[in-house]
Amino acid sequence: MSKTDEYRQFASDCIVWARIATSGHQREQFLELSKKWMSDAESIDQRIGLRAAKASEMAGEEIDRLGDPLATDEERQLRKRRLIKGPKEFRAIRNRVKING
Repeated sequence: MSKTDEYRQFASDCIVWARIATSGHQREQFLELSKKWMSDAESIDQRIGLRAAKASEMAGEEIDRLGDPLATDEERQLRKRRLIKGPKEFRAIRNRVKING
């Protein structure tokens, strides 16, 4: 389970605890804690997205630098797209990113 999934599960648990809380104060505390867990999960997701975008940009620049100068622009772009996306078999594995710590 990734950290973001774990954090979202904690947030869900807090909502359940808020429903069975014995006081309004407890309920508010559990709901605030739930919001914090969700905020942290979204923050991690955002950082992952930024890293992925930067990695893709860097890969694209290197592919452009090493590309076949005799290929047409269309062919170079097609090759670049294929290289950046990677084989279909590996995409699912790559997208299951786990954040530790």
